[in-house]
Amino acid sequence: MNGSIANSAVTVNAGGTLGGSGTVGNTTINGGTLAAGPASGALTVNGSLTLTAASSYMVEMSPAGADRVNVSGTATLSGATVSVSSAAGGYVAKQYTIVNAGGGISGTFGSVVNSSLPSGFKSSLSYDANNAYLDLALAYTAPSNTGFTINQTNVANALVNSFNSHGGIPLVYGGLSAPGLTQASGEIATAVQPTMVRALTQFTTAMTDVAAADRSRDQTTARDLADAADLANAYASVPLRGTVGETFGLKAQAAPHAPPFEARWRTWAAGFGGGQTTDGNAPVGSSTATSRMFGAAAGADHWLSPATVAGFALAGGATSFNVAAGGTGAATCSRPAHTSSTWRARPMSARPPPMAGMTSRPIARSPSRAWISCARASAPTISPAVSKAVAALLRPGSAAST
Repeated sequence: MNGSIANSAVTVNAGGTLGGSGTVGNTTINGGTLAAGPASGALTVNGSLTLTAASSYMVEMSPAGADRVNVSGTATLSGATVSVSSAAGGYVAKQYTIVNAGGGISGTFGSVVNSSLPSGFKSSLSYDANNAYLDLALAYTAPSNTGFTINQTNVANALVNSFNSHGGIPLVYGGLSAPGLTQASGEIATAVQPTMVRALTQFTTAMTDVAAADRSRDQTTARDLADAADLANAYASVPLRGTVGETFGLKAQAAPHAPPFEARWRTWAAGFGGGQTTDGNAPVGSSTATSRMFGAAAGADHWLSPATVAGFALAGGATSFNVAAGGTGAATCSRPAHTSSTWRARPMSARPPPMAGMTSRPIARSPSRAWISCARASAPTISPAVSKAVAALLRPGSAAST
């Protein structure tokens, strides 16, 4: 009934169903079924509503609400059965008004049958002078042989508290079993973070380590500093002249001068990779996590002066991670990066004065390098139900988004 027969009485016997969102007159459900709607729709009774004990009231929930009957007169419930179902997906609230009677509620419904709600939701009924309510509670059932782990218990408690405090939760959370609670715990996220940190560390090291790829300037052809051996050899032998007490002579050779600087290009390539495993803890409920990573970097450096080098590089890498009973995922990185480095010399004033006949040159410090890196993670492979639930929780404007 989607139109109006407000002045016509309606009787529904066994085998019959009255549905719709229209308006009817005095209505008696005599062994038949009352099914307002479609989903979250409202049927209006212009008069009184009477249900017998053999009748049933089908209530369907959706994100927009639940079926409802608005009665202008008195609603007599007489122990009729309430059958609850839910549209696919969506959001479930703690309480729904299923009957509103301007003339008051007489009697109560009988039993409540959850025909399609996830097993975690427990249904009950409550009343006030003019309304009948469908109340939902969230409670998880632990496996009889093992019970919940610590992590699973904490997740279950957190979901129940969220449901109670926000007044609702995505429907899919009501169907989580013990493995589902493990996935909802977020352990996979904690496995991603160290994997990405290790991969990024190796990635940037390969990009910036001039020693590993033999990217240092050729000291034999473009040397601006005296080798340590040359400095040591600058001290000549000290021969003894004459008898004891006579003076000693010191012949010193100056450190060799560096040849003129020659600007040049250097090409290089380097690889990186590795693996890691973190054992889980059964009583806590954490899972064993493994990760693998590999990549390569290649580029060219150009020495602009004895103190400055600049260059470019292209590097790429990938990681994969797996959390037992939690999910898998991957991350990749491939991006050109510009690099630059300056070798700063110590101030001359910071060195002791040279000995007579000796030359003194500043000593280069380790290079200081800037780089650009990247990291992009793919969506983890977890239960589609949990994935939808997370998306529902993060949907702007949803009651659970906070």
